[in-house]
Amino acid sequence: NAIILAAGKVTRMKSDTIKVLHQVAGKKILSYVLDAVEACSPHIYVVVGYQAEQVQSAFRDLPITFINQHEQLGTGHAVQQVIPFLEKSTLKDTLILAGDCPLIKTSSLESLLTTHRNTNAAASILTTVMDNPTGYGRIIRSKDNHIEGIIEQKDCSPSQATISEINSGIYVFNTALLIENIANLQSNNNQQEYYLTDIIHILNQKGHTISGDIADDYTEIIGVNTRNDLAKINVSVYDSNNASHMEQGVTIIDPQSTFIDSDVSIGYDTIIHPFTILTGKTTIGNHCEIGPYSHLKNCSVLDNDVITHSITQTVNQNP
Repeated sequence: NAIILAAGKVTRMKSDTIKVLHQVAGKKILSYVLDAVEACSPHIYVVVGYQAEQVQSAFRDLPITFINQHEQLGTGHAVQQVIPFLEKSTLKDTLILAGDCPLIKTSSLESLLTTHRNTNAAASILTTVMDNPTGYGRIIRSKDNHIEGIIEQKDCSPSQATISEINSGIYVFNTALLIENIANLQSNNNQQEYYLTDIIHILNQKGHTISGDIADDYTEIIGVNTRNDLAKINVSVYDSNNASHMEQGVTIIDPQSTFIDSDVSIGYDTIIHPFTILTGKTTIGNHCEIGPYSHLKNCSVLDNDVITHSITQTVNQNP
């Protein structure tokens, strides 16, 4: 099972659109998370709330079960809405993550699942190490390196604030133990919300094993909460897209001025000149030359074609 939390409204985006529907390199943020999770789980549940209809409409063609969290009362409360479905499941493990971390990789989720199963843990946490962990919950480990809990930034003592290993907000739970213990969550905090992180403490108090798997690249777990976050993640994905195309035999003269959306396909021995923007589901054949100063959207360019100084949308270019 996999549960993706996509119900919350973030006011810091200052937008009429829920953040998981904002785009990164031409794809909705939630699309990246779904792509990463799809290879790990046959059953995906997406918890929606704010703008539920818009989110469901955007992904209506995918094999996803949408569950509405009518009141947004925290991450623990969101997972509680999925329990009736988990009770009917025969799958031993349940992966839980937020829908706003578009850089997460399938390989990191698979590594977390492997660690969870190899340690026979009740719960496992994807962690990472940051030079500046301000704002993130810290991972508290015992002297023998076992995870004892998660301390949020506002609750850290001076010594705990120096801990650089942080909680990514990505977990794997033993499904039966998750069902058994999620009803024990309390909302006795300033926000009067039910926090999923409290289950880690509950399970630890009962003597269950809590495992951790450390992601090498901390940027994978960064969520989108502000326009600044969105801009940084866009830059990261565009850089990654350019690098991937170059590895496949595409020449990009100036990657810094070239923007290629994630669903664009480019054949080998094609040259992309500076100040070129390729968006939507554009496909470009082999031995082509594109740019400079070209913007192609949802275009199909056949082998050996040359396009310069062009703004074109939804056409077929013949050689």
